[in-house]
Amino acid sequence: MGISAVSYESARRNLKKELPGWDFDATRGQAKATLDRGIVKIEVEGGTDVQKSVFYTALYHTMVQPNTFTDGRELPGMDKKIHKANGSRCIRFLPFGIPIVPVTRS
Repeated sequence: MGISAVSYESARRNLKKELPGWDFDATRGQAKATLDRGIVKIEVEGGTDVQKSVFYTALYHTMVQPNTFTDGRELPGMDKKIHKANGSRCIRFLPFGIPIVPVTRS
């Protein structure tokens, strides 16, 4: 799946760039291996199965953030328009905040 906060075209471009030799089973295997490497760092003792599930889900969420919230140098603004990032800063979406970045109007 290609993801973009900017446009469908950017999502397609991201998919081609990030997974040029698309193979579902290989991609799934790589994703599982990456997740397993992060999850095995912490072992929970005690608690119910539901509580463990909640904990490991939260742990997973810490591994998927932050992520880049731009496509090239474009990003969506609060005004629902696409803007260009100023300079070479990488814009990040933080799990407990909002991106604070200098932008120039496009």
